[in-house]
Order: sequence, then C-alpha cells, then structure tokens
Amino acid sequence: MTRKYKGYAPGSEFIRYPVLELEDVEYEYFREESKFLGISLVENKKGRIVVRWEYPFYKRFLEAVEKVYGDISASHVEDAVRKAAEEWVKKVEEGK
Repeated sequence: MTRKYKGYAPGSEFIRYPVLELEDVEYEYFREESKFLGISLVENKKGRIVVRWEYPFYKRFLEAVEKVYGDISASHVEDAVRKAAEEWVKKVEEGK
C-alpha cells in the first residue's frame, strides 16, 4: 500500500494532514487492530469553523433547526449550517 504522506502519522506532525485518510496512517495498529481509534484521529483532522452569534439570532436559528429536523441535535445543527454554507459558496463561485 502506498501512502500520500511520509513520516510518523499520527504524531506531532499529524496536524499537517488536513486531507488525511485512514489508509495514510502509517501505523498498522490504527488502521486495523484499533480501526475506530484511527477513524477518530482522521475525523479530528477535518476543518472546523466556530461561529458566534448574538443570542436573538442564535435562538431563531435553533428554532428553525428544530422546526425542520424535529430537534436540535448536534448533527442536525451541523447539517443546517453545512447546507447554508454550501449554498453561499455556490452563489459566490457562480458570481451571484
């Protein structure tokens, strides 16, 4: 198996791999014996954005999420934010 990265991932330089896949992890233990730990390490390298909103808008947003999804679980909040962000990026890329 060829890997895209050289070095000792996961390790101190693991943060440099924003597109890391499980197959790129050099240590077999994290890919096979403890695959869930390896998946967790890869998932933790995904990009994150923290958005701070004033309470009135935050409350409106959570109410809208609950109205659409039925609750305000973290996965539903993330899905709502992701859909809005993807829509906005698409508009920007199209020049609208």
